[in-house]
Amino acid sequence: MTATAISPAPTAQATSAPPALSARGLRKVFSEVVAADAIDLDVYGGEVHAILGENGAGKSTLMKMLFGYYRLDGGSISMDGAQVELDSPADARLRGIGMVFQNFTLVPALTVLENVALADPKRGFLFDPTLRKKLMDIAERYGLAVNPDARVADISVGERQRVEILKLLASDAKVLIFDEPTSVLAPQEVEGLLNILRQLRADGYAVLLISHKLREVFAVADRITVLRRGRVVSTGMATEYGETQLLEQMLGDRVQAAGAFIADPATAVGPGMHLKGVEYQGPDGRTALRNVTLDVPAGQVVGVAAIAGNGQSALAEVLLGIGKQSAGTVTLGDRDVSSASPGERLALGLSIIAEDPLVQGGVGAMAVQDNLMLTRGPFPGKGSFTLNLRKIGATARDFTERAPFPLPTLKRVLGTLSGGNVQRVVLARELQPHGKYLVAYYPSRGLDIASSRAVQRAIIARRDAGAAVLLVSEDLDELQALSDSIVVMHHGHIAGHMERDAFDSTRIGYLMTGGAE
Repeated sequence: MTATAISPAPTAQATSAPPALSARGLRKVFSEVVAADAIDLDVYGGEVHAILGENGAGKSTLMKMLFGYYRLDGGSISMDGAQVELDSPADARLRGIGMVFQNFTLVPALTVLENVALADPKRGFLFDPTLRKKLMDIAERYGLAVNPDARVADISVGERQRVEILKLLASDAKVLIFDEPTSVLAPQEVEGLLNILRQLRADGYAVLLISHKLREVFAVADRITVLRRGRVVSTGMATEYGETQLLEQMLGDRVQAAGAFIADPATAVGPGMHLKGVEYQGPDGRTALRNVTLDVPAGQVVGVAAIAGNGQSALAEVLLGIGKQSAGTVTLGDRDVSSASPGERLALGLSIIAEDPLVQGGVGAMAVQDNLMLTRGPFPGKGSFTLNLRKIGATARDFTERAPFPLPTLKRVLGTLSGGNVQRVVLARELQPHGKYLVAYYPSRGLDIASSRAVQRAIIARRDAGAAVLLVSEDLDELQALSDSIVVMHHGHIAGHMERDAFDSTRIGYLMTGGAE
């Protein structure tokens, strides 16, 4: 793919105005790890500036320094030509910097309007009668339709992202930071978000965009900065770059590992995972699965396409046994596990790549090596109350050596890592050879291109070794590249099924949004 030609909007840079946000020599060190080293960056009003780099390149660290989340270990930040001190996110918000994190920061029990009010550092009281009109005016201008009185817990993931953007705009932020904004969106929602970014650019906002998806970057960015190992590799106009050049700058000698991947079709070799007539209510009491019958044969990948909140999350709860179905049966191999505990199912060879790697797949306060042990049976111990730390370390190092990509230092605390590196730890644990049944949620989410390809190859290797793989992904390209068949879910039931030779993106999108077969 080559760069898609765009017509950049006139930027403040062209009129010799100072940058809306400028960083010089930014540095951040965690223990002995230099996460950002002498980073310079200028962001102008009226432009979308994309920040690219592989996992661990320093993108999230840079954004969190600009947002006041991390204190600087060196360097300075200026806004409109004047140096500023950003000692906290509250300082950043007061100066007009807003950030939409990859993991949203909304209060589920409050309404949309209340969440927007809470995010405005200048608002003296919560129920300002002028806020509702301001919110609705902004929503109409940018196509961010949402019910201001709806509880955040009751709205979709796409709507929650709209609320995050409304929070920024309603608080009069002028520098907007977006961290992997399309990673949670259904395919048909992505273009809508890109149009919003274009409108923000036209209205003079300075937009910083972190993304791994080069197609989206070329579609909307005016300028690009590439980071590698905490340093700036290059900065230039988007029209000056091509995909191959960006990959070389991001990945260095790992660029060959980022080649496109399409799996050869597989032939089923035996019984795998099977759900028959399953009815299930989620923790909130809502019906999450409606008479679901689903067969995932051993030696095949069955893909699941669905917009968030349509039952795909419930599949993992039922298969893992953390939620019990009210009707139907669950089978692993030749064993009915409908009443089995999660531990018993894991012992049978079930592996889960969780939907949220930090909240559901790991423990943020524990070290990487301890997280690598979590779902693999009891921690190695010398006795009933003593852990064998040497054996734990040796086992973790073995996992690291078999991982399809580099892992963070084993002693690092998981919660201090970027989202992509947390995902790598979970993937390294769950893609081990012992697994007979693999349930994989968004395995490439937050990963750089080379790591994504490595994960895809590892999933196919598990399939070819005879594992039954259920793959849930918002990336239709990934689903079609890896899956031997695809099912589409809508409102908790199977809305459609197609074999590999009949894959059709238009039809899949139609079924995802409620269209009938």
